[in-house]
Amino acid sequence: MSSKRSFSTLIKPQYLKVVRSLGYALTLGDADAWIAFSQILVARLADQERAAVAYAALMSLDDPATALAVAETVLGRGTGIPVAPFSDLAGQAAYWADMADADELEAYCMAIFNRLEPDTQAAFVRYVQTRAAA
Repeated sequence: MSSKRSFSTLIKPQYLKVVRSLGYALTLGDADAWIAFSQILVARLADQERAAVAYAALMSLDDPATALAVAETVLGRGTGIPVAPFSDLAGQAAYWADMADADELEAYCMAIFNRLEPDTQAAFVRYVQTRAAA
């Protein structure tokens, strides 16, 4: 007697959660869903596994220029300008800052600081000095 087992009974639970989350991101199709999916990948997959997923996704693109543009967005060109927030402004800003390179962080920080009202600048300086002292 042959016992047939479903693949879903053989797949590791963290992989099943990744697959399910990919389905949710594809179904919702908005920035929040893809940001959440990226966070799930970090939580559930090792670096090598995430690299393999990225490789497969880039290889699946028909246009090499599109693949290059995606890779350059992630790599050597920083994150580009912050996108318009889809939900929580502070969350979007933190997400962008997590991916930005040092030059981008410095440029935006200085530009934003220079645009703040003087009392807000002073409060920010006090905040930074308090954190530095801690």
